Amino acid sequence: MNQESKITEAVAYFRSNPGFNRLFRELLKKYRSLGRLGGQVLLAEAQNQEIEALSSLVRKNFQGQRQLLISVRQLRLSLKKSRFSEIELEEVLAAYWGEALISQKEARADYEGERLRFFAELRAHWGVGLASKWLEDILTNKENSYRILMHRYQEDRRALQQDLEAVARGLAALPVQQQLKERLAVFAARVTKNPHAFDINTAGGQLLVAALAYSFQKPRPQDSEARAELYYQAGLLTDEVSSFVVVAGLEAYTKEGELHQGWVGFNQRGETLVVNLGNLSSLAKVVSPRPKVYIVENPGVFASLVENQKKRPVSLVCTFGQLKVAALVLLDLLAASGALFYYSGDFDPEGLQIADKLAQRYGKRLFLWHYGLADYQKTLSQEAISQPRLKKLANLQHSELKILAQSLQTKRLAGYQEVLLPELLADI
Repeated sequence: MNQESKITEAVAYFRSNPGFNRLFRELLKKYRSLGRLGGQVLLAEAQNQEIEALSSLVRKNFQGQRQLLISVRQLRLSLKKSRFSEIELEEVLAAYWGEALISQKEARADYEGERLRFFAELRAHWGVGLASKWLEDILTNKENSYRILMHRYQEDRRALQQDLEAVARGLAALPVQQQLKERLAVFAARVTKNPHAFDINTAGGQLLVAALAYSFQKPRPQDSEARAELYYQAGLLTDEVSSFVVVAGLEAYTKEGELHQGWVGFNQRGETLVVNLGNLSSLAKVVSPRPKVYIVENPGVFASLVENQKKRPVSLVCTFGQLKVAALVLLDLLAASGALFYYSGDFDPEGLQIADKLAQRYGKRLFLWHYGLADYQKTLSQEAISQPRLKKLANLQHSELKILAQSLQTKRLAGYQEVLLPELLADI
């Protein structure tokens, strides 16, 4: 009988008796831990069939014992005294489990090597383009989407490869490269033949957002508005209808260089115009006939200012609370035409956040309009600001807004823009 047959016979013998199963399981754990077989194996709460099997194997009476401590040396000697004397314990163990014996350290090294080869082959296939640089950045710095990549690699590396290939093709075919706009689903269908491949609730969608953030040197978006803004920068539209901004007194030009007659009509009637992201994506530029553009967040204040416009034309923008992508796109177009912005909002954490974002985005083009300490004092209400909301003030960067934030932290009361309406009307 050759060596292989002897090992097969030994395995058949040990597998035929369930009393040996836990012994071989513990031996495998021991090998993986140490990288070799040595020391002792403990079988706690031993069952009768285990007691009988091990008593027979090592020729020792374990009857009445529930904690069986078996040394590897004992097992080797017992094997040498049996009909399996010509084979080693390690050979039996490997054949019993049907796998090569490797330590945890070796397994980790093999796994790491295989993973490195997986990503290296992808990058080699892509060449030196943007996708390759993005993937290298993730693997080097372990930021951005590193956890998503590692989880997906463990879960289904073939699916991960398909997602990464789709993202790489997408980065090379962004509509912004042709100065175009395209709906995300249409873009996904064009790149992958699946319109849902880049839905945000999929791994492919999350990886695309991470890749876009890297591409445009933006922080990874933490909310839907920030994500929509990133998409728009790439030329992708997700919901161009519900993202809107309300304007009055502004002029728009089509991509053919013509004055947009819809905007002209609303201006002639002194009416406000609701403009969504889809409308804005079809424009070449938006201009203000006057150098100052007044920005408010409150629709009630906006409506009151618009009524005054009928007597004296003024350029107005209402964000309706937090800045939507449409508002930012509109303001970007206005900034490109040379407009100056004057912002006034409620004296609460959300209002200061809007002002700070505008200040960081437009720099010296943004002026705070009746939005200082004295104005806050005039507008003080009895409405308390909760501590979770006050925490939003911690990340403000504008120096004047930081001073205003300290006052809000102290008083813990909100102030409302409506109180300042006479001053705002007098200014415009």
